[in-house]
Amino acid sequence: MSENEQYYSLRAQQELDMAALAKDPIVKKLHLNMAAGYAALREHADAEIPNEGDGSNN
Repeated sequence: MSENEQYYSLRAQQELDMAALAKDPIVKKLHLNMAAGYAALREHADAEIPNEGDGSNN
């Protein structure tokens, strides 16, 4: 797992933990949306790893 993947995984989990503790539904939704965003970034970072060092411009 790359450094970026680890970071995004950690942030996603932190947001899920904060959502679980939130009493206000709006705050809970905010944290869940942020967790989803970090999860998407992690998946994007994961998808970029195979292209590293192969000479492609993708």
